[in-house]
Formats: sequence, C-alpha cells, structure tokens
Amino acid sequence: MVVLLLISCDRGASREPVRIGAKSDDPSAVIGESVARRLERAGCVVERQLRMGDAVTLDRALRDGIIDAYVESHAIALTQILRRKAQPGPAAEAEVRIAYVKANLVWAPPVGAGDFAVVFRKDVDEHCRNASRTFMATGLMLDAR
Repeated sequence: MVVLLLISCDRGASREPVRIGAKSDDPSAVIGESVARRLERAGCVVERQLRMGDAVTLDRALRDGIIDAYVESHAIALTQILRRKAQPGPAAEAEVRIAYVKANLVWAPPVGAGDFAVVFRKDVDEHCRNASRTFMATGLMLDAR
C-alpha cells in the first residue's frame, strides 16, 4: 500500500500543471478555486489563473492554450460565446457540448452549482481529466478550507 502511494505521488509530481482559469466575478472565482482544490486532492498539479476577465476572454484563453480549463455556464456559453439563441433545459447543454467537441474541447458534466460545468482542453493530463469527470458527476461541494 505504501508503494502505491509513493507511485501515485511520483506520477503527480511529474505532470504538467493544469491551468485553471476563472472569470472576474466572485461566483466564478469561488467555483474555480473549488475545482482547483478537488483536482489537487486527486493528485493533479494545478496552476490558478483566477479573475481573468469575462466569458469571451476565458474561452479565447482556453482555445489559445493559455489555460487548460475553466468553469462556465451553459447559458453564457450558448449566448455569449457561441452567439446562439438562448433555449431552456437539456437542449442548451447538448448544443454547447456538441459545439465544444467540434472545437476539440471537452464540456464536462455539470458541477452541481446552477448550470455550470468545467470545459477543458483535450490535451489535459488524462488522470486529471478523468478526476474532473468523477467529481463533477457527484456534484460540486464548495470547499471552505
């Protein structure tokens, strides 16, 4: 068991950091910090780039490789980034998810806070990408620590 722990720690230390971005508003920064902490607990190396600007700025930073992931609302992604008509419910999430897949990005399951989800680059370390899917599927619990 100790050997497994050491191997796990060594793998985490050799990984490239996952650069987590967040918009300038307080809710985005709090959710971004919570995602960063969850990834760190999963053994991922995380670099925070919180309070970077608006949705369009973060999306551009993601697509340009400046950040690897950030948390976004389906409604904001649909209307401000993809510039499509707002629509309620699961149809909006599906449309956003498909558009991001076409852009070679991943729109993870909702985080459990409103309609927010983590969107990330496909070249993010597979372990960290899978860790984000696992904890997002169970819902986000904000960290007070």
